[in-house]
Amino acid sequence: MGINASSRGFTLIELASTLAITGIIIGAIVSGNHLYHTAKLATIISEMSDYKEAVQNFSVKYRSLPGDMPDASSFFGDCGGSAAICNGDADEQIDYTTSDSTDESFTAWKHLEMAHMVNNEFSGTGSGVATIDTNVPPASMNGGGYILGYGTAGFTDVNVLILGAEKASDNLLNGTISPADAYTIDKKIDDGSPVAGSIRAVEGNGETTCINESTTPDTYAATVEDSVCRLSLDLSSDAT
Repeated sequence: MGINASSRGFTLIELASTLAITGIIIGAIVSGNHLYHTAKLATIISEMSDYKEAVQNFSVKYRSLPGDMPDASSFFGDCGGSAAICNGDADEQIDYTTSDSTDESFTAWKHLEMAHMVNNEFSGTGSGVATIDTNVPPASMNGGGYILGYGTAGFTDVNVLILGAEKASDNLLNGTISPADAYTIDKKIDDGSPVAGSIRAVEGNGETTCINESTTPDTYAATVEDSVCRLSLDLSSDAT
């Protein structure tokens, strides 16, 4: 029995409709993924801004940087450890060391917690080893976290907030964000340069593909999709 023209026409129309609907669904998925990713980057920007504001507010209220406050134990007790660990050396630097008695980068988060300027709870110690959700706060993407320090991660003489990922038995030295995403954040907050301005990029531990040094000036290696970058924010700047 033959197939008449009307049956064949209906089948072609049905096929075309199915393809169109499939295209719409795929487009919606791609668009949704893009929107989700964009929202994640916006959250990272918001987190960096909030932590910077917390440090600045602490400095105004207590006339000292968190971690560096020499009489912190008078306000916060022993910070969960001892007065020697709780108190800083008042040199206007959030010092990172591998000794809990002199390290201020982990104590800084404990000070911010006890001053009710951040919501997380922190141990305040770590012997030089950063552990996300224990002595440093988590970031909202790629398993990263934040640490405070001085004169590091692309800067020489300022206190900084650093976004990175855990390195075993060490600090947040591994990359946690791709060059393209790092550029997006940098351009939104600052000047889009990985080596200048108030936000800068550094290679993750063992990585060499975050920054393109073959250009003048250096640029983000935007074609690299792996999470090879860390980002640092100058806490004294007006950015964010």
